[in-house]
Amino acid sequence: MGGARGPDLPKPDPALKLDLSKYEGVYERLGARYEVEAEGGKLYLTFVLNPMHARVLDKPERIKYELLPIDETHFLMPSEDSLEDTQTVAIYDFKNGAAQYVHTNARGIPRAGN
Repeated sequence: MGGARGPDLPKPDPALKLDLSKYEGVYERLGARYEVEAEGGKLYLTFVLNPMHARVLDKPERIKYELLPIDETHFLMPSEDSLEDTQTVAIYDFKNGAAQYVHTNARGIPRAGN
């Protein structure tokens, strides 16, 4: 259709060395729970759906994504689902060595616990 398109997504930086422990934790708001964990030197975000939401969307209750670092606070979150676009995620506002927020889908989700 010849319309304008947005800029390309940034490229992940595989050489970036991050302290993955400062991102790990549970981030939660009403209706959304995200669990960030390090595994095998990589960072993962698991989106936890309530059972009814999962049934309506015909999705599993837990959807796990690898987070690919762009810089110290920004990540790409590619999906294995061909109907989902790669998203960007920010994990930021570090206090006492731990991130306080995950920002995805145009929302900031605060840390709920470890």
